[in-house]
Amino acid sequence: MRNIRPLLLICLGASPAAHSDSVNVYSGSIGGTSDFVFRGLSLTRGKPAAQASIDVEFPKEFYVGAFAATCDPNPGPSPPFEIDFWAGRYWRVSEAVSTDLRISQYTYYDDPRRVSYDRTEITGTVGWRNQLYLAAIYSPNTRAVASSPGYEEGNA
Repeated sequence: MRNIRPLLLICLGASPAAHSDSVNVYSGSIGGTSDFVFRGLSLTRGKPAAQASIDVEFPKEFYVGAFAATCDPNPGPSPPFEIDFWAGRYWRVSEAVSTDLRISQYTYYDDPRRVSYDRTEITGTVGWRNQLYLAAIYSPNTRAVASSPGYEEGNA
């Protein structure tokens, strides 16, 4: 999950906790944050960001979604926004145990850095009573993840 401090959040459609047995469930959000922080790294260097997301849950526990946010991760040239896409499936194994398998794509459009920060992640999660989760993430094409520029001085 993204670690954000929301300033404004407008929910669209159904609750994200809704469950789809026979109909599609749509949910989304539009909002802003005082600092876009993901996995402990600020993607706006302490500045505000606009964000939006949409999720569609299909019958049989399949889902897809997208997330977009403004960003400015580096003091020099930076990508202006991030767009993420995901698809997955979850299973209720028992009353207490659930599992989820997801593929996500993180994309930074117009990224001037010499090393691509675009990456794919495959995430497997096991949940216990919807309170405790254990996740493992594999990213076969991660080349750079940080708030450093990814380019040498003078080569921006």
